[in-house]
Amino acid sequence: MTAQLERTYKKLKQRRLLVISAGGEQSGIQGLYFYQREDSWEIISSAIVPYPPRIGNLLEIKGQSAVTTDDLSWFEYKITLLFVECAKAALARVPRVLRKPNLIVLNQPTLYKGPTGENERFSQWNLSSGDPQFLATSLDIPVISDLSRYSLLAGGTGSVPTWAGNFVIARRFSGTVVFLNIGLVSRMTIIDRALGRCILDSDTGPGMCLINRCARETNCPDGFDRDGSEAAKGKVDGTSLDALATSPWFFQNAPKEAACELFNPLLQKPCLMGLAPLDKLATVTALTARTVYDFFRKEYKETTPPEAVIISGGGANNLSLGRFLSTYFGHCPIQSSESLGIPGEMRIPLAIGLSVDAFLTGKAALWEGGKPDFKGRIGRLTYP
Repeated sequence: MTAQLERTYKKLKQRRLLVISAGGEQSGIQGLYFYQREDSWEIISSAIVPYPPRIGNLLEIKGQSAVTTDDLSWFEYKITLLFVECAKAALARVPRVLRKPNLIVLNQPTLYKGPTGENERFSQWNLSSGDPQFLATSLDIPVISDLSRYSLLAGGTGSVPTWAGNFVIARRFSGTVVFLNIGLVSRMTIIDRALGRCILDSDTGPGMCLINRCARETNCPDGFDRDGSEAAKGKVDGTSLDALATSPWFFQNAPKEAACELFNPLLQKPCLMGLAPLDKLATVTALTARTVYDFFRKEYKETTPPEAVIISGGGANNLSLGRFLSTYFGHCPIQSSESLGIPGEMRIPLAIGLSVDAFLTGKAALWEGGKPDFKGRIGRLTYP
């Protein structure tokens, strides 16, 4: 039946996809509805459903022994309901005639990704949450899910597919473009539009994870420094910034993967702990920008500077972080994904949806980072 869906899907001149993607604890469930026609795309609507506090707390402590079986059962149930709520919210904002997507792409939250502890063919596995069958049945639309799991089966890293989608987005440029997504961690993807190649795709270091933790100490109204206004009240401590930015992880070669727990020990550095809360917040905000730029300067070997740096993710709303990035990158234009018509937190969902579309239409035959001879599916297909 999968082959039949792909044949039917390929024949469509205009394909409508609804992407439901689970973000970090402060991002919530992101819903993006768009259509794809040949090499062009247009966003129809988007929606974000925030996590209730208990969901955010479980995402923050994922993988730790404090998570019980009862927690996981409740999490699975609640996340499934939030998927449906987000899908309906995105579809409710469009005319009735457009409320029937051809396909739903579901990016589930990953509670664990790592070794299985057994020396078998697939030594890495993941534990994701949410029921695609309930989503498919509720909306009467086929759902493709388990994207991270199928990446591992293909011999990849377990990352959701974005390369093909990033190439489609990059067609709006003529040269090299840097996509910088600042979620809890920061990830940089550099596309050479002229030569049709991905120069670099890697995590760079902390995104908002350290900023959020410091923001709680300053009693920010929302529990985090959404627009960077609190960081703007503090003063960056240059000595502390230099000490933090020279931690060993930052000198590792790309590509590499980051996790919040890798950077949490930085907050215990004596040079940082002695600062006033606002100065500490300003310093770790500068640290995110500094490590992004240090990574770029170390890994980007091309002689021609990028045409632009496109920022997306929750960090795109942090004006203090944006000012630090503009200072570091100097003459290279920094702009939000909003300038491309992509809501700040929707570039990754768009790249995921465009990548799945490219796979189903035969324009992207391989999983990124996977084995060349892998001819499996891009995910699990669930019918209503």
